[in-house]
Amino acid sequence: MGRIKLNGLYFNVPVIKKLGLENIYMSEPWMITLLEKLKLDDGQFIDVGVNIGQTLLKLRSVNNKISYIGFEPNSTCVFYSNELIQANNFTDCVIIPTGIANINGVLKLNFYSESVSDPSASIVKNFRPSQEVKYSQYIPVNTIDNLENSVKIKNVEAIKIDVEGAELEVIESLKKLIAINQPVILIEILPVYTDENKERLIRQQKIEAILEELNYSIYRVQIKTNTFDTLLPIDSIGVHSDLDACEYVFMPKNKVIKGLFK
Repeated sequence: MGRIKLNGLYFNVPVIKKLGLENIYMSEPWMITLLEKLKLDDGQFIDVGVNIGQTLLKLRSVNNKISYIGFEPNSTCVFYSNELIQANNFTDCVIIPTGIANINGVLKLNFYSESVSDPSASIVKNFRPSQEVKYSQYIPVNTIDNLENSVKIKNVEAIKIDVEGAELEVIESLKKLIAINQPVILIEILPVYTDENKERLIRQQKIEAILEELNYSIYRVQIKTNTFDTLLPIDSIGVHSDLDACEYVFMPKNKVIKGLFK
């Protein structure tokens, strides 16, 4: 069992078949500041793409009251995240062993490293055309509508989405939930890189169209020396190749949170 310090608090980190040895929990420290500035209350935090609980620990370092519901299709990551919850005696935290998509069924998850918890793994075919697929596994995916009788989702304050290219399918599945709850959405959208990458660009534009329909604004997370700086309002994500500029916050246009902007 390992132990780490985040935001002044100590957390237990299980070490299971090398999982937990990585420095992954210490990455993206800016996320802690952003979560603090969002001033989340006691509703629900939806985490689509749990991996091994990086966001969960950051959230609990800021807020131990908000209800956490994580969706994760990788069975190894599901097992590990449940161990992480137990090791820290977290309450009101559940991991649902499925991916979120716009269909119900089974899809192939492609891994681009040998790691069993590869955070770059994607269900999008040829998402990383320049990289070799090391191996694949089949995973379950569900729409939110298909889960509503089993998973009690209500009063959603925030949603985090980190799904390596499958953001469109998640947003399409969550569209009704977003319209009803009007949550803040934290999302990673990797760069299109060039105009020739038409499939990525079309998917990105479809996300933007849904957000516009739902009356949301787009903000790019500005990070300086790995520290949260501010949110930069943008009209569209556009075509770029900056891997340091792929974190976004989608926010209802009528929502104002003091302290997020300079």
